Amino acid sequence: MITTTVTKWQEAYEILAQEIDTGVFQPGAAFISIKDVCERFSFSTITARRVFDELKAGNRIRARQRRHAIVLGPSQAEGLAVAQPQTVLLCYRAYGAGFDAAQSGGHAPHVYHELLRGFQRSPFDRLFRIKPVSIDFCLSHPKAVRNASVLMNQEVLFIPGDTPHIDTERVRRVREILNPIVFHVLVPQNGMTEVRLDKAAGKRAMIDCLAQAGHRRIGYLGSTPAKIWSGAGFQGYLEGLTAHDLPFNPEWIGITVGNDPERVRAAITRLMSASPKPTAVVCGNDARALTVLAWCREQGINVPGDLAVTGSGNMHEAELCTPPLTSVDDCADEVGFAALDLLRRRQAGTLTEPAKVTIQPRVVLRASHGGDSAPSKTKIH
Repeated sequence: MITTTVTKWQEAYEILAQEIDTGVFQPGAAFISIKDVCERFSFSTITARRVFDELKAGNRIRARQRRHAIVLGPSQAEGLAVAQPQTVLLCYRAYGAGFDAAQSGGHAPHVYHELLRGFQRSPFDRLFRIKPVSIDFCLSHPKAVRNASVLMNQEVLFIPGDTPHIDTERVRRVREILNPIVFHVLVPQNGMTEVRLDKAAGKRAMIDCLAQAGHRRIGYLGSTPAKIWSGAGFQGYLEGLTAHDLPFNPEWIGITVGNDPERVRAAITRLMSASPKPTAVVCGNDARALTVLAWCREQGINVPGDLAVTGSGNMHEAELCTPPLTSVDDCADEVGFAALDLLRRRQAGTLTEPAKVTIQPRVVLRASHGGDSAPSKTKIH
């Protein structure tokens, strides 16, 4: 089993490979030097050489003694010379009318939008054509999809409800019929190649930011920890408190079912009636955080002076609200890129399976958390 994490050299490699594949560096031209890579990405020489080695291994550049490497171009890169894009099935769950997908673990449309951005990052836009299809159709017509390349959000493997859990029978059938690359994995499954999202790390990093801003009383407002997708975040919150020797107070915990504004308002009202009050609140997602910001305005509570507020998901509204919302970005575009990269490696015969890739979230710092309000992104390693 292989477990990997997206690292700085991998990010630089992806950027330079994309620039070669899209013609920024023309085939036959001299490539930039190791010194140039060090200056551009703030790398050591050792790290820059690792990037060069990977570009050479992928036949994107060819080294020349004492001279700049030569750009080979995408047509000569391993696994990129394809006549027609291959169709890849993207499995989703077909929710019924009136079903609250977000409450039951389904991803909001903006998450799939970010995933598609990752899917479309060169060179994958030339390799693959993404075709959404219902998981129910796939399992009902196994002959139609048996030889297809399949990507799948792990949410389709859950049995939704008050205490959602993995549908073991569905997992068995999916593995047998589809053998997919599974992404947004919260509960790893034996024998499957997966892209995991470390949601606990995102909450730990948020506590780090609040602690560095001077907060000692930090509350939490989110879904019940019994839910798979919120339990990891709550665990990260607790781990963050422990790491900074911060107090845990049950009165500073607000649990809501879904994102209904009235329920969120009731929860933050109870939370802020505690004595002493928290000086910061970590919200399970941006929708709850935006409601908390509105409640603070109504109550005359200054954010972040009286109460720091943070979210998760990095919705577009997070940057536009007042004050702009500090949030955890789940890096859905990187999840999408990693999933298709695993698929490319599988087809090239270079992937040792089952492989596990972990994508680390980013904390996007804005004004609402009470520290440095300059917009920035902190990558968690």
